[in-house]
Amino acid sequence: MTIKRRLFISNILMILVPIALLILFVGGMGAVMMGVSGHFGGRSFDDERFFSAKNEIEALSENWTQTNGQDDGLLRSVAAILAKYGSDSVAAAVYKYGVPVSVAAPDTPVLKAALEQTGGHMLVFDHTAVFVQKLGAYHVVLTDTNYYLNDDAAYLSQVVIVGAGMLCGMVMIIFFTNRVLTRVMVKSIITPLDTLSYGVEQVREGNLSFRLDYLGKDEFSPVCGAFNQMAERLQKLEESRKLDEESRRELIAGISHDLRTPLSAIKLYLEGIEKNIAATPERKQQYFDTIKSKTEDLEHIIGQLFLFSKLETNDFPVNMKPVNIGQMLAEIVGGLTEEYGRRGLTLTMKQPVPNAVANVDTSLLQRVIVNILENSAKYKTADVGVVSVSVREKNGGIAIRLADDGPGVPADTLHKLFDVFYRADPSRNTKGSGLGLAISAKIIKRMGGGITAEPAAHGGLAIVLRLPAFSDEGGV
Repeated sequence: MTIKRRLFISNILMILVPIALLILFVGGMGAVMMGVSGHFGGRSFDDERFFSAKNEIEALSENWTQTNGQDDGLLRSVAAILAKYGSDSVAAAVYKYGVPVSVAAPDTPVLKAALEQTGGHMLVFDHTAVFVQKLGAYHVVLTDTNYYLNDDAAYLSQVVIVGAGMLCGMVMIIFFTNRVLTRVMVKSIITPLDTLSYGVEQVREGNLSFRLDYLGKDEFSPVCGAFNQMAERLQKLEESRKLDEESRRELIAGISHDLRTPLSAIKLYLEGIEKNIAATPERKQQYFDTIKSKTEDLEHIIGQLFLFSKLETNDFPVNMKPVNIGQMLAEIVGGLTEEYGRRGLTLTMKQPVPNAVANVDTSLLQRVIVNILENSAKYKTADVGVVSVSVREKNGGIAIRLADDGPGVPADTLHKLFDVFYRADPSRNTKGSGLGLAISAKIIKRMGGGITAEPAAHGGLAIVLRLPAFSDEGGV
């Protein structure tokens, strides 16, 4: 249940409960005044019976006709009145010349005085009321031995006490109802707030793997869900930061290593020239050629670093145009076959896919092909290695596959080949900067494609370039 609905129900109950209690209070007070306590307006129930019987006895005198002897009609009339209003306290008797002709009335101090009266009279003594109506020779005596003797002050005092007690009870019930409803509402808010607070504390302490397990279906549910998403993003950012720091350390170590190696060689050969170790012109020329080669290596490394930094910041121009990939690849392979053949690497080109057109930067794509071939030439184990180049259409795109027959790479490290300065050879003694495949990955990404590594058919390594196909209707 949502907190909004709980608040609504709580507010409704805070209105309905006092109304219900007010109704009970008014009803209770009415019950008191109607005689629950035995009284109504200063009269008891027996008093009401007494006065109703008295009125009907007085009415007898209007139609009374005196006859000689006992009047059976009078006895029947009195018996009928008594049947209607008689009780343990209210009774009636008929006297003739002071002698009872029916059941005698209760003997009270005022009975004799009442029988001496003429007409209709009512006498009260010690909570006993006696009404006598004289009808010729007869006296009809009506008695109430539980007469409420005009004690209005006591009655009002009792009403006030009962009313005050009921009012206090109503106030207490309202108070406890409010406490219970408030506690329920506060608990429904405080509990998820405590949960969120604990989660924030965990994240602040660095426990980014902590997740809130909140099962409520209220307004806090999306908040807790957002907290978990935030914690997950923070965890991923922290993991990414650690990976970046590790990559940065590897980058610095790689740059240091790859710059120090040719610099150390240059310094060594310059010292040889300075100390006249290279005494003959031929030896000096050999030293100069080595220094020149190492300088070119430095220039290549610095160029690779510059290109990588440009690609990293997207500050590198990419001139895209539609190109027949099969034809272009055949030209690139044809132009490089002789050069790599001298280095012990044979390039073979499978039948290209006809009219396979992609939107690419030709110079950058050629650089990617060269980087991959350099890797194969560098790591080949046979005297003459082989690289097979193929193109085919796949899933609406174009896949260029370059597979060599070298030593290959363990399956669990294939995804690392495109990291900066990563080498499958941990000794790092292999010639090269380790930036070639990382640069290739960024170039292909800039052209809207992707690059992956997979084992080749004969145990070597295959690099697959995936480029989106170009169409005349909508471009890429």
